[in-house]
Amino acid sequence: MQRTSNYQLPQWEKEDRILMEDFNGAMANIDTGILGAKNDAATAQAAADAAKQTALTYKHFAVGQYNGTGLAHDITLGFKPSAVIVWPCIYSEYPAYGGTDPTIFVSGDFAGSSAKVKFTADGFHLENESSSESTDLNHKDHKYFYIAFQ
Repeated sequence: MQRTSNYQLPQWEKEDRILMEDFNGAMANIDTGILGAKNDAATAQAAADAAKQTALTYKHFAVGQYNGTGLAHDITLGFKPSAVIVWPCIYSEYPAYGGTDPTIFVSGDFAGSSAKVKFTADGFHLENESSSESTDLNHKDHKYFYIAFQ
């Protein structure tokens, strides 16, 4: 009897005898694969929900906030920014992580800013949480504010 390469599911041929163990093993492998896919989807959905933002867009700039996820994610503005200022929320329920000073990013990777933020056609992209706490702008479960200029 042949088996599939990914989940080792039985591939019976005409002369093979179907055994309960083979059938039960196949069903267990399918169940494990489905559960893994479900868990991966739930993790991705949780990260997407956490990355949701509140933004007000004006003629030449947008202001808003986002929750850090620790994972790379995009902030959608509806335009490509020329500059973005980001700073951590310092309310008591959101302690500042790595300082409270705003960080400024401008187009053209001025001052090496590309390590944390990359501008996209309709907003900006936050990189994965880094080990550099002093400039981290995507710390999991922390809130950040921004103003982005067109």
